[in-house]
Amino acid sequence: MTQKTLLLAAGAFAAGAISTWILIGAESGSRADWVAAAGTWVIGYGAWKYSREAHLLREREIKRETDRDRYMHVGRVQAMKEWAKILRRPQKVIAELLAKDGNDLPTGYVRGAVKGLKDLLKLIPLDDEAWRYLAKDDVALKMSITTYIVHVNAECDALLERSAESSPDAAISTVKRSRWPEIRDIVKSLAETGRKLDLAADAIPEI
Repeated sequence: MTQKTLLLAAGAFAAGAISTWILIGAESGSRADWVAAAGTWVIGYGAWKYSREAHLLREREIKRETDRDRYMHVGRVQAMKEWAKILRRPQKVIAELLAKDGNDLPTGYVRGAVKGLKDLLKLIPLDDEAWRYLAKDDVALKMSITTYIVHVNAECDALLERSAESSPDAAISTVKRSRWPEIRDIVKSLAETGRKLDLAADAIPEI
């Protein structure tokens, strides 16, 4: 029943009550009785309407909260999938460099790749709340990612320091204990954790 219908019904009730009072007079009760009856109905209708509006308002609030939670959930899952791409990207870049220039890359190429690797990994926020969405069995994955990132950053810093005086055109193999082979191994491990993170993000249930 719409609000307009209810108001029409209220008006009809009031008109009927007044007409009846005029027609039958005091024999059927005093004016106060009829006023009291009409007043009780109006108060009851007002209470019902207030309760209904409060209920509808609460439903709208719950829907907004649910929509916001769902939006944040989807955004965080998508963020994890993007981080997975970042973890896999360095191996692809290095593989392309090796395919183009062979295994013994110029030191300048390697230094550039290492600097890019460090900058790229900064895009993965290890303290983001999205990590909390991982299933219990995947929590160790985040620990592995953190460990690999810390490790590869340390190895990259070592390479940059040890190759600082080398000619950009000199082969990286001429740099004593360059750490380049170790970096390549860690990059492979990062790519594997990226693949696992992508699967873990897909496994997160929707809300």
